[in-house]
Amino acid sequence: MDITLRPLARGDAEIIYSWISDSELRRMIGTRGEPTPKTHRVWFQNKLNDKENLTFMIMRGDTPVGLAGTNTMDEINKEAEVYLYLGSEEFRGQGIGKQALGLLTDLLFDEYDRERVVARIFSFNTPSIRLFEKAGFVLTKNLRAQVLDAKSGTLADLLWYARVRPDTVLPKKIMILGAGILQLPAIRKALDMGLRVVAVDMNPDAVGFREKGIEREVISTIDIPEVVKAAKRHGVDGVMTLASDMPMRTVAAVAEEMGLVGIDAATAKRATDKAEMRKALAKYGVPIPKFFKVSDREEYDRAAASFRVPFIVKPADNSGSRGICKIDDPRDAAAVAAAYDYSRSASRSGDVVVEEYMNGPEVSVETLTVDGVCHVIQITDKMTTGSPHFVETGHTQPTRLPLDVATAIRRVAVAATRAIGIKNGPSHTEIIVTEEGPKIVELGARLGGDCITTHLVPLSTGVDMVACCIRIALGQKPDIMRRYRKGAAIRYFESRRGVLKRIGGVEEASRLRGVRQISFVYQIGDTVPDVKSSGDRIGFVIAQAGDAEKAAAICEEVKKRVVIEIDDGESAS
Repeated sequence: MDITLRPLARGDAEIIYSWISDSELRRMIGTRGEPTPKTHRVWFQNKLNDKENLTFMIMRGDTPVGLAGTNTMDEINKEAEVYLYLGSEEFRGQGIGKQALGLLTDLLFDEYDRERVVARIFSFNTPSIRLFEKAGFVLTKNLRAQVLDAKSGTLADLLWYARVRPDTVLPKKIMILGAGILQLPAIRKALDMGLRVVAVDMNPDAVGFREKGIEREVISTIDIPEVVKAAKRHGVDGVMTLASDMPMRTVAAVAEEMGLVGIDAATAKRATDKAEMRKALAKYGVPIPKFFKVSDREEYDRAAASFRVPFIVKPADNSGSRGICKIDDPRDAAAVAAAYDYSRSASRSGDVVVEEYMNGPEVSVETLTVDGVCHVIQITDKMTTGSPHFVETGHTQPTRLPLDVATAIRRVAVAATRAIGIKNGPSHTEIIVTEEGPKIVELGARLGGDCITTHLVPLSTGVDMVACCIRIALGQKPDIMRRYRKGAAIRYFESRRGVLKRIGGVEEASRLRGVRQISFVYQIGDTVPDVKSSGDRIGFVIAQAGDAEKAAAICEEVKKRVVIEIDDGESAS
């Protein structure tokens, strides 16, 4: 098939007008409204006069079959944005587009010295997506819900595809441990940053594996030898996880084995083993509650007997409020025994921590450490269900505690980060402000979950902590400059065990000023559990406002308007 590109000529106006009069073609390429002969003439004349961009007719022999060219020619970054379409249905599905696109990209690489060729494609334009992927383009960015699809009436994504010149150095590659819902923001952010992404998860159906353009490794994130092998095989430039403690030791192993920026093995252990964490904090004088690490029932009974006041029992190595239990009366032998069994069942090692119950406001501190300097990005007020399981029900930023208390919280969080040994990377430190001052609950050498760092911090400060962590992992300097001071909040909807029958009022509530997101984890017909850990919560609302009080009030108003009906076999509410 003789496919060529020739420069646009004056006689091409009429045939292009006949093509662009097709409403489906206009939808696919994003042209709004049907052009009039006059507007088309103006457009065509501008194309002829444009000396900065290229415009070609795609020719099959002597027959014009489509249009191709550039929208921009970036001289600084040596990049060109291209477009291509075939004029009518009869020309499609014959390989014409692939050949023409190859001719155009080769011309840009060889004659115009472009390092990269990119294209913007709407997510509903499946034929173009297939065409560009066959021509060697890969998805590098997904701008979600950017354009209204007139046909379906819904918002569609704007996809960025790119192809680099064969002799060009490829973008850096980052390995993200975990491809579940918690790690999805990191996977998407890395793709949006134009990086190559290797996602690791033992679940072949993990939601993150559905993202286009990633490389998948179906491996457990705690299988250190296999993950290290995969990292070497891919030649990754950085490694990280998001909002999960389990892979932290694997992150450290990959970083140490490949000479990447990250925490070391000793720091990873201190950040994931609550007993080791307490020892390190105590060594450096960081305020902590009285605690014991126990490995069997005999040790547990001795530790529990030493308390005359309420105490907490929790796994030494788990997160998300799993396995946590409060003992209000140390004399209640049945409750004390049950707490051990409950916590031990959630402990991967079998070890349990028994510690003094701390009373007072609870906060978390979101920090980034760069070259040994710990920067406090935000302080988050926390709400929980309270005894016995302390599942988090809401978060608000910035903290509404007095300035002197916030200053003390910052000081303790920075000291804790140093004691654990974090020199580069994030930390999420949970603190309770007791009558004696702030004391550490625990610290994670990773970003906080519950949408705290992925959603609330950007809404309240303008700092993109996920992008910062990616840059730190790649050995780059993060942008930690605060853009503004606003309020942000998340509240989780109340639920109880039963079958989810109906969720109403969401559309109305989502129109309230300041509402940024309303999401549900469970679907109609699902059995909803009692809330004993973070994974049991039914859904949430996120809001942004001028201050923390207003953001929290918006969330509470949404909770009033959203109706959740659950059939527990006895009644519905």
